[in-house]
Amino acid sequence: MNESVSNAMVLTIVIIVIGVSCGITLFSLGYSKTYKIKNKIIDIIEKHGTYNDGDVRDEIEAYLRSANYSSEANYTGGDGACPAMDGVAAINTLRNYRYCIYRHQTVKGDYYTVKAYQTYNFPLIGDIIKVRYSITGDTQVLLELQP
Repeated sequence: MNESVSNAMVLTIVIIVIGVSCGITLFSLGYSKTYKIKNKIIDIIEKHGTYNDGDVRDEIEAYLRSANYSSEANYTGGDGACPAMDGVAAINTLRNYRYCIYRHQTVKGDYYTVKAYQTYNFPLIGDIIKVRYSITGDTQVLLELQP
């Protein structure tokens, strides 16, 4: 009887350790994907020198589609709307994907802050508990060279 209780306890501990390690692995994969997406959006903005161009928006959306970034199609409000950051309103309108872009103006030039989101939905408790986090990064100062 004593051995069966200890075997059940060891099995419970093994199941808990496997569950925690799977959770950590899934979280780190999602985090690295979101980090990569944030960096690619920054690269696209730096390549074009601005976000105000329609081609830039289309290129970002095409990349997000090809990267299988989670889509919240036509999301326009609620707890997912882009909040103001340091008194600066977001300049993108959240067309199909969850990312926010903020424009900061400085004496040297403009730079942009990009915020990409990752959301985890759990099958049984998805309506009760939603895990959503964001990763933020800045472009370099984009100098406007005038002739």
